[in-house]
Amino acid sequence: MKISNIPYLLALAYNVLAAGDDKAATDSKVVDLTGENFMDYVNSHDLVLAEFFAPWCGHCKKLAPEFEEAAAYLADTEHDITLAKVDCTESKEFCMELEVQGFPTLFIYDHGDQAGQYQGPRKSADIIKHMLKQSLPVVSELKLAADVESWLEENHEENPVVFLYLGSEEVKEDFELIAKLHRNSLSFISSSDPKLKELYNSDLVVFKLDEEPESLEGEATRESIDKFVVENRFASFEDLGPDNYINYIESGIPMLYAFVGDESARELIKDSLTPYIKQLKGKANVVFLDSNTYGRHASNLNMEQKFPALVIHDTDSNKKYIHDQSVDVSASSIKKFIDDFLGNKIQPNLKSADVPESQDEPVYVLVGSEYDKIVLDDDKDVLVEFYAPWCGHCNNLKPIYDELATLYEDNDKVVIAKLDHTENEVPDKITGYPTIKLFPAGDKKNPITFESARDLKSFIKFIKEKGTHKAEPNSLDAKDDKKKADKKSEKDEL
Repeated sequence: MKISNIPYLLALAYNVLAAGDDKAATDSKVVDLTGENFMDYVNSHDLVLAEFFAPWCGHCKKLAPEFEEAAAYLADTEHDITLAKVDCTESKEFCMELEVQGFPTLFIYDHGDQAGQYQGPRKSADIIKHMLKQSLPVVSELKLAADVESWLEENHEENPVVFLYLGSEEVKEDFELIAKLHRNSLSFISSSDPKLKELYNSDLVVFKLDEEPESLEGEATRESIDKFVVENRFASFEDLGPDNYINYIESGIPMLYAFVGDESARELIKDSLTPYIKQLKGKANVVFLDSNTYGRHASNLNMEQKFPALVIHDTDSNKKYIHDQSVDVSASSIKKFIDDFLGNKIQPNLKSADVPESQDEPVYVLVGSEYDKIVLDDDKDVLVEFYAPWCGHCNNLKPIYDELATLYEDNDKVVIAKLDHTENEVPDKITGYPTIKLFPAGDKKNPITFESARDLKSFIKFIKEKGTHKAEPNSLDAKDDKKKADKKSEKDEL
């Protein structure tokens, strides 16, 4: 069955769901499973798409009719593909074992082995299409060059990125393993026709819709194939949306967002960026973002909602390289922007609060614009608390952290700092509050996360053991003497 026919057949066969809750329950092709019988079930079927849900979950309720419809359609195919569901309020421990972190979570099982998570659109046609693709061989074997040509003519529109393997049988197993990792988003074919090897002079070729084929340079090895697939997994100038956003994020490669609201802006940017596509490979994936629909996302990237606009976002470091919004986007401005980016001449944009006029607290109040100056000072051990004003644990920590700072206030080799992460962006990945990191002198690329009890003794021990300077604090007695002296001075003044 051609995958492209699925939406049409689906529309004919399932215009509406069966009416009535009792009838729906009776006719349901979705299998109810628990933690006790789950593995037995998935081990006895070729393919299972399992939904892990909670009865109170609104997204789960919205998915339910689409899931039922997909299950009914797949039950009538020749493939052993079933859809199942597990109520995580009834099978709590099992769901925890599988690290289910939200609802609904959809896992695919291939002959009992977990084969990834379904993160595509939650519509019946998309679920069906995805599961039918899972039932096909990971790599389609095509004997002749003419077969490859025919396959591309029939399938390239729906499979915009296709990898053709032409190498040895010894390395083919590695190719198939890599293909299995990417089968949800890419297509893989192979051929032993020597005409193709002669034509492309390579063991591996990628075909991207509306682009010239590109060949792997050098010998095909597991490492070179993996690198080639990762760098070429996206077609250039794809439209970014909910369906493919997660794939781009998971690639680990920065994204070049081109915000466009009309066809003329799209054409201008595409024509201007096309000469740079090869140079940008592995450095930035170019995507279009509809400014009419997703214009607000510009604010998340520290930009004005002024379009068209260009920005390169490195999600790993959270650095944002912004095309100057004070000038109009043009062929010449795009050229300068890309040349500066490739030549490391453009500074990243990080959101920052204003630098405090004075440092009146025991703890140094750090802001984004001072981050490199303070934190990356190679002569000092710098302890930084990344916090949020609304965080209860952060507020509870404040008196202890303040006291810690007073113990090192006379030490010019140690800085105790804090940064409001809701107002300041930093290159480090911060996933929770408070996050406390020590940046040792002379080794700033390897910060150490504080994970002990949040008490004074543990902090002092951490700074001494992990810091480059092995710094000792002022004694608590000395601190008390200083307080008494300050109070006496105040009385004398009165």
